[in-house]
Amino acid sequence: MGREKLYESIRKSAKGLLAGGIVLVTMFGLLAALLIAVAISDGDSSMIIGALVLLVIAGLCSIMIVKGVKLKKHPETHSMFKKNPDLLFQADELYKGIKYQDKFVILSERVVANAQNLTQMAFTNEVFMVYVYKQTTNFVTTTKQLILATARGEITLNIYGVKDDTINHIAQTVAAACPYARFGYNNENLNYLGQMRQVWDQKKTEQRMGISPQQKQQQAMQRQQAVQNGQQYNPDQTFGAQGGNQAYNGQGYVNQANDAQVYNNQAYTNMQGYDNQNYNNQTYNNQ
Repeated sequence: MGREKLYESIRKSAKGLLAGGIVLVTMFGLLAALLIAVAISDGDSSMIIGALVLLVIAGLCSIMIVKGVKLKKHPETHSMFKKNPDLLFQADELYKGIKYQDKFVILSERVVANAQNLTQMAFTNEVFMVYVYKQTTNFVTTTKQLILATARGEITLNIYGVKDDTINHIAQTVAAACPYARFGYNNENLNYLGQMRQVWDQKKTEQRMGISPQQKQQQAMQRQQAVQNGQQYNPDQTFGAQGGNQAYNGQGYVNQANDAQVYNNQAYTNMQGYDNQNYNNQTYNNQ
C-alpha cells in the first residue's frame, strides 16, 4: 500500500519531467530550425552558429525526457532510494496508520513525510531540527520553507504564502510527533543537529559491523574504567577511539551522549530533545 503510493508519486513527477523535456526540446529545436532557414535565405552563415548552440541546448534538455521515461517505467531507480535505503519500509509504515495529514505533511506513529513529495520521508525520531527558511528580494519574500533537518538530510515543505497560524499549527504537530526535534535556526541548535547526526552515524556503523548492544555497553564500561585508571582504552574491536576523552573516529560526542545507549527509539542521554519546551515562545524563523 505505502510503497505503491510512493511509486505513484514518483511516476507523477516523472510525467512532469517528461512533459517539460518535450516542451523545451521542441521549443529550442524550432528556434534552431528557424535560424537555419533564415541563414539559408539570407546567406548569413553567422546564424548557423546560433542554431548549433540551440541544438546543443535541445540535446541537453532531451536528458529530461530520458530520465522521465526511465522513472515512469522503473520508479525504483529514483536517486532517493540510494540516499535513504529505508524509503520503502518508511512508506509502508506511513500508510499503515496515518494520524495526521494536510497538503503539506503526513504523519504516522513512526514516519513523517512531505505530502507534496513522498520521496522525502524520515522516521519521527530522526528529525532533530525544525526551522523556517525565508529568502527575500527587495524586501519581498520570494521563498518560504519549513525545513525538517533529519539524520539523513532535509524534508523541505513549501509554505510560501501560508499564514503564520497555519505554519504554527504544522510546526506544533511535528513537535508532538518528533520527540528529538528542536526549533529555531541558531548556533546552539546547529551544534545539537551535528551531534545527533554523529550519534546516528555511529549507530549505523555499529549495525553494519554487527556490534550488539551488549558488546557496546561492555566496551563503554571498559573505556570508563580505563579513563578512571589514567590508561588508554584500545580494545581489539574498536571504532578508532583511543582514550576516554576521544570519540569514535575522532568525532567528538563522548560525554554528550551515553555510549552504552543504543539508538533504538531510546532517549539520547544528556542530549535534550524537544523536552516540552514552549514552541510558541521560541523564534524559529531563519534570523
